[in-house]
Amino acid sequence: MPARCKIAQRTRRGSHPCTELNTRGGIWRYDAIKSNQAFSPAGTLATGIRNAEGFAIDAADHIFVTQHGRDQLHANWPERYKPEEEATQPAEQLLLLKQGGDYGWPECYYDAIQRKLVLAPEYGGVRG
Repeated sequence: MPARCKIAQRTRRGSHPCTELNTRGGIWRYDAIKSNQAFSPAGTLATGIRNAEGFAIDAADHIFVTQHGRDQLHANWPERYKPEEEATQPAEQLLLLKQGGDYGWPECYYDAIQRKLVLAPEYGGVRG
């Protein structure tokens, strides 16, 4: 289920207001044969995925998903990010899902220039 927000910031006291990860921002398993299934956190396959858009399963039953990354880097931190980076940073990702995997959102994003996950600015990440 895609997240409803693009970013989730900590409060001044350090608490995490992002309740999205409890019911969104991840992938849950359901039985394709059963009907009337209720949502359960026990069905969580993976978390930390802001917006999964494309899914594929290979012959070995590996599940791949494309993730549309977060936005608003220039809008929220114009001194750190150029206007043109609003559309290019962070990059989209192709993820190989693992049971219990945490793919970083909202704390991290994939930086296309550095080619790695980096800590998001609202969580103290410093570009450089």
